[in-house]
Amino acid sequence: MTQEQINALQVAIENNFFMPNHSQLAKVLGYNGRMVFTRFLKAQINRNAFDRLWEKIKYSFDLNDAVMLYIPELWDLSEGMAQCVKKEQFVELVQYKHINEVPADLRVRLDALYKEDYLLYSYALALFYAKAADCNPNIMKGALALVEVIQQVDAVLFKQYPEEFSAHKVAMDLLTLVQEVSSPGWYNLMHAIGTIICYYTHPFYIDERIAKDYRSMPFGDDSYWIADGQLTVDDAQCTMWLLEPYDDDRGVFNVLKIEADLSQPVQDEQCTFQRWGFFKNEDSMRCAIPQGIKMLHSAYYAFEYDETTRTLCFELQKKRCSPSPIMLPTTLKMIDDDSPWMSWVQANQEDIMTIFQTRGIAAFGFVKTDIRVTDVAISRHVLVLHTKRVGEADARLYSLDMEQYPSLKKITPWDEVAVFRSQADGDLYAYWYMIGVSVKLVNL
Repeated sequence: MTQEQINALQVAIENNFFMPNHSQLAKVLGYNGRMVFTRFLKAQINRNAFDRLWEKIKYSFDLNDAVMLYIPELWDLSEGMAQCVKKEQFVELVQYKHINEVPADLRVRLDALYKEDYLLYSYALALFYAKAADCNPNIMKGALALVEVIQQVDAVLFKQYPEEFSAHKVAMDLLTLVQEVSSPGWYNLMHAIGTIICYYTHPFYIDERIAKDYRSMPFGDDSYWIADGQLTVDDAQCTMWLLEPYDDDRGVFNVLKIEADLSQPVQDEQCTFQRWGFFKNEDSMRCAIPQGIKMLHSAYYAFEYDETTRTLCFELQKKRCSPSPIMLPTTLKMIDDDSPWMSWVQANQEDIMTIFQTRGIAAFGFVKTDIRVTDVAISRHVLVLHTKRVGEADARLYSLDMEQYPSLKKITPWDEVAVFRSQADGDLYAYWYMIGVSVKLVNL
């Protein structure tokens, strides 16, 4: 218990930073009543009780000490900004531009935050925007304030960064989640909006989030799973799941659910594309069905993995799920080479992978094309894609203006890129899928 910790917790509790009132916060933290906060504010709490309270808040809201200690600065700085800066100047702040309306003392503090950690800087902007827009999550009913701020911030930033497909998708996913699962309080608003800002302004932030939020799972490159009770071929049909790591087995998987029939080859209509993520700081997994910019039928499961038997056990977390969650068996077992179903998998391997790729591209609103990127040239202001259609000798060049699409400035010629056709407007797009950047193509 340090004086800095005491100051941070005092600001948080006095301003109902984590929940709209002390009673709700006590319930979240597992206290019988709000007396612990009253005693703390009256300086009547001992060191052990304070340390327990500090750790409970960190655990319940998935926070670290650094962010906790910055709460007073984030709160005070956003209050000061909301009094002298209009919300219409939000984009200039996001782009770290000088604004005359920001007093010198606030500018110095903003600069310090930006240099310390751009997520903390984004947190300050998130609180500022909500206050400037008069969206108080402790006053507005339910998640209305958070919904309103997500919609406004995403609309502003997507107009400024139209290439940031993944950032827009994250915002729409959060919009669905906060309406399905209660997310009150200033902290939830700050974290959600700050995350959206980082996705828009730092294209590689997605890699940081995956590394921070998800745990590595020892499943290998491609693994097939089946309900524990369907490991024999007594029944000619079963449901299986193909799990493919999204990127270097960091806990996020592209998944193909297959309704398999031993007597039939795999069919496209028997398959559904899903996305699974295994969280690092809690024994839970989220599965969802991507559809364009949205995630449909989201569900959370508590899980246990036994590496010896290669079994995954699931328990549905009803309070965190959408109204129509994806239902998984209570136990899945990895199919090995001795499984009677492996011969069916091997016989259909090529078609399965084709369907998997096609479904995965379609899940994010695109259709595969026969256009291949042969080279990428980058100058100070322009990125040029050299492409060829399969079977054609002539190359076709597409020029992308980096001023119009700021995120392109952080792309290198070696980053993987593909050309897809959009299901929404039928136009061709270059898609850097590892960082979620998508740009409409225009012929030179």
